[in-house]
Amino acid sequence: ALPIYLESDSPNYKEQAELFRVAVPDMIDVMKSTIQAGDDKQVLQCFEVFQGAIEKGNLLADTHFKDVIEFMVLLMTSAEAPEESRLQAVYLLISAAEMRKMKLRALKLGEHLCHAALLMAAAIDDFEDEDERNPGRQALVLLDKLSANLPPSQTLLPLLKTIGSYAQDADWRKRKAAGLGISMCVEGAPDFFSTQLEPLVPLLLRLLEDSESQVRGGALQAVSSLGDELAEDFGKEGG
Repeated sequence: ALPIYLESDSPNYKEQAELFRVAVPDMIDVMKSTIQAGDDKQVLQCFEVFQGAIEKGNLLADTHFKDVIEFMVLLMTSAEAPEESRLQAVYLLISAAEMRKMKLRALKLGEHLCHAALLMAAAIDDFEDEDERNPGRQALVLLDKLSANLPPSQTLLPLLKTIGSYAQDADWRKRKAAGLGISMCVEGAPDFFSTQLEPLVPLLLRLLEDSESQVRGGALQAVSSLGDELAEDFGKEGG
């Protein structure tokens, strides 16, 4: 049995934990196979194992932790993967952002995760569920957690460059994601955003005049979030 529920003071913990660490690459391969085979029950069990490992923390050495995170990013952003698997991958990454933020910082995975989450946010309208079980919508939650728990140098600074690019993209879904991305990150890092209003205001004004109504809606959410969190500063810049 995999030791994800072992207590650290149990007699065999170290030995079984080491067995788990060694098995991680094979476990990732098993998960790939079960997803390809469409074995939903087995896939869910695989996610539960990795979720337990994230919660335990010390079961994953840095190298294997990075392997798991990168596999989840690949799965989350794969258009060929089942929607449920993509959703579960986002859930696991949210847990990592909340519980293992120091490992994410040390391995400098924040920028990669933010870019992947914004890409997922652009795909919100591709999924059947419109609410909490929409992988794209949960990717916005991931952005929120990353911006709140990791330093701006690893998350928000590179993310804003991508948002600027998305805001000018020919694909209206990316333009929409630009506004939604700003909206979700403001609450977790208001001090940072108070220093970024000069470039953000004209960007949002352009999006508010976009020909696509959903893009305008995303920009409106961003303006609302900035107004709520930075009322005085935003009023000066927008006025």
